Amino acid sequence: MRAVSPPLLLLFVIGIVSCTDDVSAPDSGFTIDAVSAETEYLITDERTIWLSGSGFLTGDVVRLTDTGLSGHYYLIETAVADTGLHFVLPGNFVAGEYAISILRGDRVFRYGKARFFRDVIPDREGMNVKGSVCDTDGKPIVGAAVSDGVEIALTDEKGRYWLATQRQNPHLFVTLPSNYMPVEQKGRFTAFYEPIPAVADPAACVEVDFTLARVSNDDFELIVITDTHLTAASAAQAPALFADCCIPDINSYIAEVKASGRPAYLINLGDLVAANYRNRVTLEDAAELLRQIKCPIFNLPGNHELNDYVLYPDMDSEEAMTEIRRYQETMGPLYYSVNLGRAHLVVLNPCVRTAGESQMSYSVSKEQLAWLRKDLALVEDKTAPLLLAVHTPIYSYNDDTYGRFWLPNGAEVIECFREFSNIHILTGHTHRMYTSVLENGCITEHNYNTLGGTSGHWTTWRLPTLLAQRRQGINTDGSPASYGTLSFSGDRVVDYCVKGVNLPRTKRFRAYDRNAMRLSAAAYLSPELAQGPRGQAFDTSMGDYAVSSSENEILVKIWEYNPEWKVEILENGRLLSVTEKKDKDPLYLLCYEIPSYETMDSPGYPAPVRKLFSAKASSATSPVTIRITDSFGRVTEETMTRPKPFVSSFD
Repeated sequence: MRAVSPPLLLLFVIGIVSCTDDVSAPDSGFTIDAVSAETEYLITDERTIWLSGSGFLTGDVVRLTDTGLSGHYYLIETAVADTGLHFVLPGNFVAGEYAISILRGDRVFRYGKARFFRDVIPDREGMNVKGSVCDTDGKPIVGAAVSDGVEIALTDEKGRYWLATQRQNPHLFVTLPSNYMPVEQKGRFTAFYEPIPAVADPAACVEVDFTLARVSNDDFELIVITDTHLTAASAAQAPALFADCCIPDINSYIAEVKASGRPAYLINLGDLVAANYRNRVTLEDAAELLRQIKCPIFNLPGNHELNDYVLYPDMDSEEAMTEIRRYQETMGPLYYSVNLGRAHLVVLNPCVRTAGESQMSYSVSKEQLAWLRKDLALVEDKTAPLLLAVHTPIYSYNDDTYGRFWLPNGAEVIECFREFSNIHILTGHTHRMYTSVLENGCITEHNYNTLGGTSGHWTTWRLPTLLAQRRQGINTDGSPASYGTLSFSGDRVVDYCVKGVNLPRTKRFRAYDRNAMRLSAAAYLSPELAQGPRGQAFDTSMGDYAVSSSENEILVKIWEYNPEWKVEILENGRLLSVTEKKDKDPLYLLCYEIPSYETMDSPGYPAPVRKLFSAKASSATSPVTIRITDSFGRVTEETMTRPKPFVSSFD
């Protein structure tokens, strides 16, 4: 081991390239004599490294290639001396094992391998993990929280921490401090976590270090996706649709955010795939698709990634543990926390299985709750945004149980947040879209619908409709295949919205002219089918829509409505009386249910849903204006010319 402090050198990092380097390839074209390669190098404050040997030439470049999973390498200019050369590690250099090569034009000399490490951190009695949290200049980050999901340690004035872990979880994670993000690592999602090294003696102390880059993210955008179900039984084309339709739309939105001078982050709320269908699209395949999204990504598991056995009771608990370990290796920790700007984001996993049970239940484990209380105790500003991301709902979405808990131990979870006044809960799982405002406005739960539409089956992308031609999908409640967006500025959530895939962000509702609708078997099925049992089932499913109307009714479906919103419908400037009703969405019936009746007896009826608003005009031909005012006072307005044809699009 060697620590060298030569005179100050003016050296330059040529670049950092995220690709692999074949460190086993033979030398090509020249040699360095009298090589005395060290196996370890201490990274000092000056970050200067000495390589001994003779035969170095001015202009030689050092290449350091990470021998781990990332495979990235650094190209660094050098200063040559008679018995060796010096080079300075870049400020964002990550400690670890590297293969050292000397480049001379297009020729390569393999110098050796060495471990580069920072200042020795002493062991502490009773602690079996230690490490540091530093920025890319090697400066310590004081007060950073490092956790194994059970215990939490804070870094000292030198950025060091010590932790006693029982290894219940395979990772350590750092709760990212505000205005820091991890250094990017190839093959990894946002690298705020590291595996705990395996050792024969669990009492032996191992070292896990974190390097974070300084960023400016007090103002940022959070994108939310959920329930993509890329392995659904009827969705063989789902991966291609996700890659060709959804990802470009998300990346386009990210580009808009970045153009405004703000960073964007994305959180995936789970059910990206189903373990049950892993022979079709693996979790690893889906992760590679997800990495095409051009912003840092945070993940959490759904019931399907962790192998929900409700339909597959023949699988045993050992296979369940295999899928859990597989998820952790591919996607990261099951639960954790990070700070994004002034917001504190907590991710919990409610998808649990008790040993010996054949079916999954939903609750947040007592181990997570114990960790959560420790984590929240470290949050100083209780009025800043507190984000809780969970796959399943916390609160019920049914009309008769609104405000009650959907999660069996939801009350215990929410009790942990009693000191906070600006809580946004991000959930999925239900394949419905709703927003609930609770606890006197202190809690807003956003339950997002599936990104793929048709309750996760992606079917409406493939049927012969205008919707499919425009590369759009629809969900069973009438909301578009979509993702959520939340805008943050300092200590405030200044906007939230749902953006339909390949729809403008300002598109928040669809208006129907009821006079133009008649969804009957006679109108849509062949005479043979319409006159038989399938035709009777068809008309029963369509309900009142099977009968024509001349009552001049206007229907407006608002996908993300909540009780704080105002809905106005005007005819010739006159406000009409507006009522909310519960019914099936006509566009979903047209785009999925009706085409499906040609090939099946019962395509799976959608349940009636709310957020459908009705008003009656005085004339069948007068234009009407629909004006929606959301919680932030933002007004969305459209004028509908009548009669309006009923077609398979969101227009």
